[in-house]
Amino acid sequence: GLLNSATETAMGQFGRISAVEGLPAEEILLSYIHNALALNKAGARGIKTKEKNTDKTVEVPSDFSLLMDSYPNVKATFERLSYSHKKENIEWFNEAKTEPTRLKRMNTAIEWLAEGKSLNWKYQK
Repeated sequence: GLLNSATETAMGQFGRISAVEGLPAEEILLSYIHNALALNKAGARGIKTKEKNTDKTVEVPSDFSLLMDSYPNVKATFERLSYSHKKENIEWFNEAKTEPTRLKRMNTAIEWLAEGKSLNWKYQK
């Protein structure tokens, strides 16, 4: 068949090809190439794995927004964060299993933002 003994350590339907002899027959390769050309001409762009989020706004919970209102420098720091850093903060709050933990996380974020630190500041150089 088309598969060789190293299939477990390689990707794709042909497994690991380490010599020319491991390639499929010329007719099979040519059919793949012709099919790829036809797909390119038809405008195929590959497999879409996930729809990209083009809306780069984060819905800030109202209680966190109210908390930030008390600290103008914190709010300004939060607004300067990238979309992904804002999103990480909000997800961190929302992942809390209890309301006291959620509130503690929000207060911790306020402290860190007041110091100009992002959520994962410990891991950044």
